[in-house]
Amino acid sequence: MGKKILIIDFDDSFTYNIASEIKKLDEELEVQVLQYQKFLNKPQSFDHLVLGPGPGHPDDYRDFDPWIERIVSNSEFPVCGICLGHQLIWNYLGACVGASKQPRHGETIEIKIDSEWKKILAWNQKDELKVQLYNSLVVDWNSFDWGFKPEVRTLFSSQGELMATDWKHIRSYQFHPESIGTSFPSLFLSCILSSN
Repeated sequence: MGKKILIIDFDDSFTYNIASEIKKLDEELEVQVLQYQKFLNKPQSFDHLVLGPGPGHPDDYRDFDPWIERIVSNSEFPVCGICLGHQLIWNYLGACVGASKQPRHGETIEIKIDSEWKKILAWNQKDELKVQLYNSLVVDWNSFDWGFKPEVRTLFSSQGELMATDWKHIRSYQFHPESIGTSFPSLFLSCILSSN
């Protein structure tokens, strides 16, 4: 049996699209979706955790904070955060999550993939890729100053909004990598196949 990928569903209709795209990466993967409150009541075993998208602000999910603490405090399993999942991680660590300058729901933008992110993504082709956004909120990267901040590899939109982070065993995206409007979903989701 392949690795077990557990996707936490924060009551969002896109969660099963993410599961479908992850399954395309490797048919041997065991992909399970679990509603976040059911997970809190009865945690499951897994090899890789995906924090999915969802409605509302990260502050609406404070009951999930003990798991965010566990996620960031050690590297027992790789983690991928998508949209709300991305915001949950960085909000817990002290960044403000506030209104986007340009809220986008179902809109595609182009982001520049610099040499550092080409290496992270194992991508050696064009410098710009399309990503699809469904968000009114963004992580304000300038709202805090940490000692480890320079170690976090970041990717910003042309409007200066944080689109992706890569730090230790955690990869997170503000955009939806599984979306039809995102170029090469497997490129962004391939971190699922990594091991700790």
